[in-house]
Amino acid sequence: MGMVPVVFGAGVLLGTLASASGTLVFCMLGHWIMDIGLFAYWWTQIAGTFSQRPIFEVGVDLFFITECGVFTLALGLTLMAIGRLLRLQ
Repeated sequence: MGMVPVVFGAGVLLGTLASASGTLVFCMLGHWIMDIGLFAYWWTQIAGTFSQRPIFEVGVDLFFITECGVFTLALGLTLMAIGRLLRLQ
């Protein structure tokens, strides 16, 4: 179940972006960027090995707080862009 909420959430955001913009171009670009980032990190270990442990093992640490901040910023920017696109229609 680990990746199901992430993939579902990304699909909802990309679908909402497609609906708001009226084109799939932005969604394809977003999907392409996500794939490059995830595959480069997980498969090639180009950015190092994945050494983080689940939150139930280590508790709230600096990595968790940083990732929550980055997620919040990215989500806010995405929702703001979708809102602007909807106002343009």
